[in-house]
Amino acid sequence: MKGLAALVIEGLEAARATGAEDWLRAQIADELGADGDDVVERLVAGTYKHAERREHEMRDALGVLADAGTPDDMTRATHAWLARILADAR
Repeated sequence: MKGLAALVIEGLEAARATGAEDWLRAQIADELGADGDDVVERLVAGTYKHAERREHEMRDALGVLADAGTPDDMTRATHAWLARILADAR
């Protein structure tokens, strides 16, 4: 879910920069089903509210993946988003 939240936030920020945030938010919500609007809001708000804990969790997940010797591309990207959110908040 943290990776999904990072993708939603990235998309919404890009859409905001081009004046298409409302359109993209509606598109994402539609894909997520009947509660899509609420899911999008929880993904975005929850990410900002819990960024510190989630950044730590993703850092730990990177360690597990490194120990396992498995790819970590999405986890690394999600961690980077959370670290950026924390840096911007400071």
